[in-house]
Amino acid sequence: MTMIIIDGYNVIYAWACLREAKRKGLEYAREKLIHIMRRYQDFNDKNVSIVFDGSKRFDHIPFDHTETGINVIFSKNGKSADTVIERMIYKLSDKSTALVVTSDRLVRMMTGGMGARSVSAEEFELMIKK
Repeated sequence: MTMIIIDGYNVIYAWACLREAKRKGLEYAREKLIHIMRRYQDFNDKNVSIVFDGSKRFDHIPFDHTETGINVIFSKNGKSADTVIERMIYKLSDKSTALVVTSDRLVRMMTGGMGARSVSAEEFELMIKK
């Protein structure tokens, strides 16, 4: 089964619909991304994890929880979402089953070097719309 690991804020800032949602607040944009990915997961045989930088949190959501089937992870203060994504890929026994969604070139190169596939946030948006 494919595991999709999403750089949450990277996607929020890349997708027009989520940038618009962010006008109502970052928490609203996060919830909208989670909702979109839940719908995507419902129609595909994929495990989805969304990783957010914990330094941008202003609520009391646990750092790692499952929300309607989507694994939502907040990095701890002092650590970036990129670090969490790298660690997740490193721990996978079959890295080729992972798809990392980020437009961060360095993260894409690093995860690709470990054997995972990656797509930009914009490419993934096109995949979602199909």
